[in-house]
Amino acid sequence: SDLIEAPEICISSLMKLAIAESSVGILVGKAGCVIKELMQISGASIKVSQKGEVVPGTTNRYVTISGNPVAANYAQMLVLQKVPDATSV
Repeated sequence: SDLIEAPEICISSLMKLAIAESSVGILVGKAGCVIKELMQISGASIKVSQKGEVVPGTTNRYVTISGNPVAANYAQMLVLQKVPDATSV
């Protein structure tokens, strides 16, 4: 019989968080060194929205995390360690 191996690898998870404008520097780091490290550790992609691309009615910026569910959950945990006041959107 044909076995399908590790189907969960195909599943991509997408999470959105909102962080205060003042926390962007903490998460990104100098020349992006912090966010790059978090992506390397977790294996997920982490993107912060551009200045001006904010959660409606706030100055909060979007953080988009994508990758397989395990990596995305891990990345979210790492982001929350850096920016504890981040909220889900």
